[in-house]
Amino acid sequence: MKRSIIILLAFAIMLTFSACNPQVPEDTAEKEEVTYKYWQWDSSTSKWVQLTDTITDYTVVTSSTTELKNGFYVVNSNVEIKDRVDVSWDTKLIICDGAELKVPKGIDISEYDSLTIFTNNSGTGKLTIDNCDSGYPALGSKGNTGDVYIYACTINVQGGYKSAAIGCGDAENCNGGVFEIFGGTVTATGGSQGAGIGGGFKSDGGEITIHRGTVIATGTDGGAGIGGGNEGRGGDVVLDGGTVIATGSANAYEYIGMGIGEGAVALKSGMISGQKLAELKVSEDNANWGYYLGESKQYMKVVEGEI
Repeated sequence: MKRSIIILLAFAIMLTFSACNPQVPEDTAEKEEVTYKYWQWDSSTSKWVQLTDTITDYTVVTSSTTELKNGFYVVNSNVEIKDRVDVSWDTKLIICDGAELKVPKGIDISEYDSLTIFTNNSGTGKLTIDNCDSGYPALGSKGNTGDVYIYACTINVQGGYKSAAIGCGDAENCNGGVFEIFGGTVTATGGSQGAGIGGGFKSDGGEITIHRGTVIATGTDGGAGIGGGNEGRGGDVVLDGGTVIATGSANAYEYIGMGIGEGAVALKSGMISGQKLAELKVSEDNANWGYYLGESKQYMKVVEGEI
C-alpha cells in the first residue's frame, strides 16, 4: 500500500514539473541577431541615407522552403531550392555575407505582393536563378507582377521562354510592376522575346528606378534591355544614379528592341527621366541608331561619374 502511494506521489510531482517547464521546440529558440542595411530618403537633407538595423524574429531559408509568407526570411548558408518559390504579401529576404541562394525555377511575385532583398555588412550575398520554365520570369509573375526592391546583393537571373528576367512572363498586356534598386550588382537576361527587366512577349515594362549599384540588363529576340518584351511597350524608367548597361536585341524579322524603352515593333517607350540622362552613352557600333532617348537605340550605357 505504501509503495503504491509513493509511486502515485512521484507521478504527480513529475506532471507538475512538466506543466511548469514545457519542452521548447527548436524553431522557437532564441535566434542570433541578423544585421541588414537599407536606404531611406531624408527629407531634412533631401538626400538618401544608408541605415542599419537588426532583427531576431525571422525564418531561416532551407532547401525545403517553397513559400515566403510575409515578414523576414534569412539565408545564412548556401541553399538550393528545386521548386519555384511563391512570395506572399510584404516579404523581406536577407542573404547574408558569403551565402548564396539558388532557385533555378525562380521566385513568383504576383500583383499586390512584394519582395525586398538585402544583404548584411559587406553585401556579398548572392541570388542565382537560371533555369525557369517556359513562360515564367526569374523574379516576377506570369501575369501582372508585384514589386521588387533590391538594397544590395549580387543577383544573376535569366527568364524562361517569352519572359523577362525580372518582370512579366508570357502573358499578353501584363505589366512589369515596380522595380527599384538601391545597390548591389544585378545581371538580368530575358528569355527568348523577353526584356532583361520589364515585359515578356507582348507585355510592357513597369516602373523602374535605379538609384545606385550596377545593372546589366539584356533583352533577347526583340526584347528591350529595360522596358518592353518583343512587341511590348516600354515602361517609366528613372535613372537616378549607378552604372547601367542596357542592351536590346533584334527579333526574327530584324526589328530592334531598344536598350531602354520599347520592345521590337511596339513603337512606344514610356517616360524616361532622371539626373543621369546627361551621362547617357550610345555605343560606337550603334551610333547611327539615333540620339532620341528611348527610340532607335539598341544599346545604351549610363556610367556614374562620366559625362
